[in-house]
Amino acid sequence: TVSVLYCLMGNNASMGEEAKVRTIIAKRNTATPDEIEELVGLAIHAIEDGWPVKYEAAKALGWFAAANHMTEDQKNRVVDKAVQCIQEGWESKYECTKALGRFAASGHMTERQKQAFSDVAVHSIKKNWSSSEQCAMAMGQFAASDHMTVEQRQNFVAVAVEAIEKGHSAEMCTRALGQLAVSGYMNNTMQDTFVDLAVKLIEKGAASKYECAKSLGMLGASGHMTPVQQKKFVNIANRSIKNNWLSKDECAKALVTYASRTISE
Repeated sequence: TVSVLYCLMGNNASMGEEAKVRTIIAKRNTATPDEIEELVGLAIHAIEDGWPVKYEAAKALGWFAAANHMTEDQKNRVVDKAVQCIQEGWESKYECTKALGRFAASGHMTERQKQAFSDVAVHSIKKNWSSSEQCAMAMGQFAASDHMTVEQRQNFVAVAVEAIEKGHSAEMCTRALGQLAVSGYMNNTMQDTFVDLAVKLIEKGAASKYECAKSLGMLGASGHMTPVQQKKFVNIANRSIKNNWLSKDECAKALVTYASRTISE
């Protein structure tokens, strides 16, 4: 009956396959190589054909890959399918993006895999696809690790800055750049660009002003700000508070975050 039903359902998974995916996911660290191979095959089907378990499956692939429980062949299949999922805008594109971000930040991706992820994510942000916010966050996570190449980081920052200026996924791009800046992997030129942009957006009262204030506070507290950048940040935050701008509360919090480091020093 199940096989007849399966034929009638076409691409849909049988309940047994869905259950199998969930069972292997639940095993996490104890899954055998054979089970992981089975999971990769079924999870790719789930993502491709839109099974109900697709979101959990995509998330699990990211976790297993990041934990280095996969063979190179399995990792290649996962990356290629997740990239295709983002490119073609399938239902599980957000989970696939998050999975790639987690995997990339873990340091277990090959150079080819990193480039494939970086290319599709940057393209998504540039073209303002529906996945652009998740791509910005995933790239922020990746860029804030030391596994991204300098060129990939520069491309990401350039595209994110452009998106913020256009008001596309501005809040998530700002948050992602903030995460990168706090990590210390931004060079001074990139950081100058980011600080100047954040100050400008707070001044303009742009939609991303709250994220800008928060990011500047965290960057100040991280110890990676130059004295000139610190001065610009404190100046704009004080102006916001003094002039009763909408960003005043976030700016006040940012100054407290920044001051907490100064006091502890």
